[in-house]
Amino acid sequence: MKIDIQQLIPTHLHQPSQIASKARLLVFIMLAVWFLSLTILILYFTLISTPLVNIIVVTALALMITILWGYFKISGNLVITSHIFLFLSLIDINFSIITSGGINSLDLIWMLVVPCGGFLLLNNRVGLFWGVVCSCNTLVYVIIAYHYPKLLPIPKPDPINNLFTVLMGIIVIISTIYYYVKQNKAYSLAITQKNKQLLQVQEEISYQNEEIKAQRDFIMQKNEALEKRDRQISSSIKAAKVIQTAILPSEQKMQQMLKDYFLIYRPKDVVSGDFYWLNEINGVIFLATVDCTGHGVPGAFMSMIGNTLLDRIIRLKKITDPSKVLQQLHQEVYQTLHQTETQNNYGMDMSLLAFTRDKSHCNIQFCGAKSSLYYYNPQNQQMGVIKGDRKSIGGYQPESVYFQTQDMTLPIGGLIFLSSDGIVDQNNVKRKRFGTKRMKESLLASIDLPMAQQKNNLENTIDAYMQDTTQRDDMLMIGMKL
Repeated sequence: MKIDIQQLIPTHLHQPSQIASKARLLVFIMLAVWFLSLTILILYFTLISTPLVNIIVVTALALMITILWGYFKISGNLVITSHIFLFLSLIDINFSIITSGGINSLDLIWMLVVPCGGFLLLNNRVGLFWGVVCSCNTLVYVIIAYHYPKLLPIPKPDPINNLFTVLMGIIVIISTIYYYVKQNKAYSLAITQKNKQLLQVQEEISYQNEEIKAQRDFIMQKNEALEKRDRQISSSIKAAKVIQTAILPSEQKMQQMLKDYFLIYRPKDVVSGDFYWLNEINGVIFLATVDCTGHGVPGAFMSMIGNTLLDRIIRLKKITDPSKVLQQLHQEVYQTLHQTETQNNYGMDMSLLAFTRDKSHCNIQFCGAKSSLYYYNPQNQQMGVIKGDRKSIGGYQPESVYFQTQDMTLPIGGLIFLSSDGIVDQNNVKRKRFGTKRMKESLLASIDLPMAQQKNNLENTIDAYMQDTTQRDDMLMIGMKL
């Protein structure tokens, strides 16, 4: 019958280690002593005549070892279990020595087993401790032999018992040494395998570290390239903003021509797809607000194209009828962007105003491409609207489109408002548009205030509406008091 020592030790000591090896050795020795006790009991009942007390002691030892193994299996405490086992062994050896003649007993040789067990099961310090205990124990027997010779019985010659004692001692010692060497070999083999595994893991980790380092260096190079490109793009966008700002009408020019006005100009990005244009030709002031397709850089390019084309059409070609201006602008956008060939959809929505003032009235010509003119007449105190044509400039349309100029007269003191769709299309956190109605109500609420105050109130209303959300599009509005 083969006994698996591994199953007799605590579960947490199953992994290969020096402590696990000593735990297996302890269980092996306890089994050896247990089987030796069982063998002695069998001999006592069959071949060897012995007093009843010897049978009781051997039986008690076997029982105590069984209980001790149960304690070790549950607690897993190698130190306490080893000390208790060595103590029980010493008690049993002393009983055997006392009953077999003290200093003259062959069982005295078993004293060597206890310190050897301390060395094997725990460490050198424990082995030395039990060596001192056993030496003192032996010294007691020497003192008794010289000073109290009659205290212990004189051993009777018993060749069979003596031979059995010697043989059992040799067997136990050889078995223990063999098992200890075997355990050390198994432990060394396990350690070697573990070291090989650790070496493989280290090599794999080293390889992975090299891969990670290579990836890190690659990513750093890419990041540096991206940062450099980002700086170049940012620099280009800043330059584009400078250029775009330069082509817009100056504040001085706006003040000179429009007099009492406000301007709300909020690009969604650094540069804007919305722009405004202002000029005076032969006493007629032309004011345009333009919303180009897209925002950011694409919108900014379109705004520069639109600004250049308006200069060419109105200032150089002297086309002054707003509808003719929009028609010509559509054709030139269509041709400039080669929309017949490329079929791109870039274009613009705009409002164009041409007006003159006298002492009491302001004569206005308006034309819109998907854009409307809002006005306030102080005589009837109502906000009105002139809607533009429902067609854009450029994009998916025929090369020739037609717009309509609408005329109106407002008294001095009236107000007009031109705007892109960025304000009315702005959503709140519930994704609901600001809307034309809310814009008109906001303008009417401040209509009697100075233009600067009207601007502040409208911007505050817009900011409150878009709280906790982001700007959706470029915003542009010009308000002017006639």
